[in-house]
Amino acid sequence: AKKWKVPFLVKGGHLMLAKAEDYLAWPNGKLKTFTAIRCRGVETHGTGCTYSAAICAGLAMGLSLEEAVGKGKKFITRAIQQHLRLGRYTPLNHLKA
Repeated sequence: AKKWKVPFLVKGGHLMLAKAEDYLAWPNGKLKTFTAIRCRGVETHGTGCTYSAAICAGLAMGLSLEEAVGKGKKFITRAIQQHLRLGRYTPLNHLKA
């Protein structure tokens, strides 16, 4: 963040931590952690795309970056928790999030 003078978000949902943690880093060195319950045993695809779209929607509605990431994190967590069971695939459930 310091080098490029822009904030950036590192998502840690695919890490094997006890909780799903994401980190928003600011150019001034400030670090904000967003934590959610890990949904074990759910193999999904498209979480990053859905998360970034939710953040963009929040920014378009006038939220600050921290607010948009926080709401996006809650949205993606609910979409994973409400996933659909379709054979061996478990797509996100955007409508129930």
